Amino acid sequence: MKKVFIIGGAGNVGRSLAQQLTRAGHQALAMYRHPEQEAPLKLLGATPVRGDLQSLDEQALADLIAGSDVLVFSAGAGGKGGKEMTNAIDGRGLEIAVAAAQKAGVSRFLLVSAFPEAGAVRRRLPIPSKTIWR
Repeated sequence: MKKVFIIGGAGNVGRSLAQQLTRAGHQALAMYRHPEQEAPLKLLGATPVRGDLQSLDEQALADLIAGSDVLVFSAGAGGKGGKEMTNAIDGRGLEIAVAAAQKAGVSRFLLVSAFPEAGAVRRRLPIPSKTIWR
C-alpha cells in the first residue's frame, strides 16, 4: 500500500485519482482549500488535508506531506484569477511543491498538467481512456 499525497485533491483530476487509489487499496491524502470540499473527499475514501498552496511555504508543505511515498501535483489555476493566479499556482506553487517533496524525502513526484492547446487536439483525435496506476 502506498501513501499518496495529492496537491489539487479537490479538483476533478485529484478527486478521480483519490477514488481510484483508495479502491486499489492505497491511502490517498487530498489537499483542499475550502471547508465545503472536505466532506466530498471523505466520501471518496480520501483523507482530506486542509492547505492553501498560495499561503504555504516550503517547510509547511513538507510537514503536510511527510511520510508520503508519492506526491501528485494536479493543482492548477484553471484560467481563474488571470496571470497572477496562474503564476502563483502553476508556477511558484509547483516550485514550492518540488522543494517540499525533496525536503520531506518523498521518493516519487508526479506532475499532472495540460497545455492550452490540449482541448483542440482532443476534439480532433480520439484519446483512449485507460488506467495506468498499478
